[in-house]
Amino acid sequence: MPRDFEFGRELGTGSYSVVTAAYLPQNGQTYAIKALDKAHVLRYKQQGNKVDVQMERRALMRLSRPGHPGVVRLFWAMQDQASLYFVLELCPKGDMTTVLRRLGSFSLACARFYFAQITDAVMFIHSQGIVHRDLKPDNFLFTDQWRIKITDFGSAKIIEAAEGSDTPAGSRRTSFVGSPQYVSPEILAHQAVSYPTDLWSMGIVLYQMISGHFPFDSGPTGGMAHYLMWQRVLKGEYSFGEGWDPQAQDLVKKLLVNEPGKRLGAQGGEEGAKELRKAPFFTPLDWASLWTSQVPAFEP
Repeated sequence: MPRDFEFGRELGTGSYSVVTAAYLPQNGQTYAIKALDKAHVLRYKQQGNKVDVQMERRALMRLSRPGHPGVVRLFWAMQDQASLYFVLELCPKGDMTTVLRRLGSFSLACARFYFAQITDAVMFIHSQGIVHRDLKPDNFLFTDQWRIKITDFGSAKIIEAAEGSDTPAGSRRTSFVGSPQYVSPEILAHQAVSYPTDLWSMGIVLYQMISGHFPFDSGPTGGMAHYLMWQRVLKGEYSFGEGWDPQAQDLVKKLLVNEPGKRLGAQGGEEGAKELRKAPFFTPLDWASLWTSQVPAFEP
């Protein structure tokens, strides 16, 4: 129960949740507890927002059973009269957004290493029949050894029919979910969403990690900014600045394809994972030691 924990510093907040570090004296371990206020969840739903707390719990439970070094683990789920609680693995080094804000961008070696970890983790998530739908640096946490773990499955979708299948049966039409800069063309068009939707977001992330900005930025800010950006997304209008690594550029291009089925790895399953791992951008890496090898140096 929540009363068994000693709550410490706040780690982050969401529309209807707060994440706090919490110590459990019974085993001497510190966790990250995501508390979802039931009243806030209800109000958020009444405002027309899509919220499926049970979907998030199911996704976390499904992913935590086999486990993966690149996915935050759920230890327990519990509740009291006011809130629901997810007791999660603590990642003490914070999120990638904070690091990118400090550094501006990653070196090519760092971008390659971390994007490989993201790719490996996303392929695992897909193998469990789950689409994350909100992949972005905010949701990539660093462990104490500066390795990546994907978190926040609040927008996730479990695609039952797609487990082990590459057929359109795994697709679902959806309302708008995700963060504006990472939203795919199919979400903007209210079309079927499946595993390739995450591949689009990964292309945005790789571009951002290397350049320090978004590929579809429209320039202006304010009320029209998102509209103009999404028009560029639908038209596929983006470019690369000088000095881009050709292999990185090639991978971004193969992920930021407007037709979902033509994105690199879109066929899903092991074949899709193999196709992604064989991208020339990853050639210097040893996938077998990805989660145990030394992290490339950077100033966090």
